Amino acid sequence: MTELKLLINSMKNKPEIIAITEVKPKNIESLIESELYISGYNIFCDLGKNKCGIIIYTIKDIKAKQISFTSVANEYVYVELHNKNDKILIACIYRSPSSSYDNNDNINKLIDDIMSIKARFKLIVGDFKFADINWNKWEGHTPARNKFLHKIQGNFLSQHVTSPARARGANEPSLLDLVISNEDFLTILII
Repeated sequence: MTELKLLINSMKNKPEIIAITEVKPKNIESLIESELYISGYNIFCDLGKNKCGIIIYTIKDIKAKQISFTSVANEYVYVELHNKNDKILIACIYRSPSSSYDNNDNINKLIDDIMSIKARFKLIVGDFKFADINWNKWEGHTPARNKFLHKIQGNFLSQHVTSPARARGANEPSLLDLVISNEDFLTILII
């Protein structure tokens, strides 16, 4: 939290929206929302038991509300932002590397649910743990990856992250964190 607050305060233009997955350290059983407060931001989160935790922060000036779907996807936070003329939908999803077939299907269903809502702009971000998807060829190596790719393509969505954001030691760099939207062009800062 200290590093995040320092980063935000060092920026000339503070981010209006911040989405974070895997909020809870592995050795901590639970967190309370007040421990994650950042001055000037609203907080929308899922910190449930046996979950890694997800947060979406929105700057206080934005009118926003958290929405729940009937989806049984394990971990997600979904927020609607409103301005004078439009509704903007933002979902932050965490998919565990040990995600079940059912949860994979539920994430795909959640994407359909998000796409069924009338709004000009839809943004889905998160840690999907699909390291072996080849985004240049839009090709997966398992049925779960291919179903996910077909879901993205079938909803006419674009995936915007083009280079790996994670590399550890001698491991091959991988692209786990995704930014998906219904816009071909997206300006976003990913840290």
